[in-house]
Amino acid sequence: MGARHWPGHTDALWIYGRTDTHAVRLLADVPGARGGLVWERTGTLADTAAALLELPAPGQPGGPALIRAPAPSLLEL
Repeated sequence: MGARHWPGHTDALWIYGRTDTHAVRLLADVPGARGGLVWERTGTLADTAAALLELPAPGQPGGPALIRAPAPSLLEL
């Protein structure tokens, strides 16, 4: 697993094999508001890593901001 931390966000990549990966961007909880999953990709290592690297930084135009789901448990990944 690898992770990159941004203020208020975390990008994470799990590598199970060259053809089995899972990447997410999570929005952190803040007082009065729950965070969650704002972006997700699965697939080959090459495709998932490329998608993660092309993802705009949090707060930049085109960067995901809408919470799509509660943050997944590490046991679910």
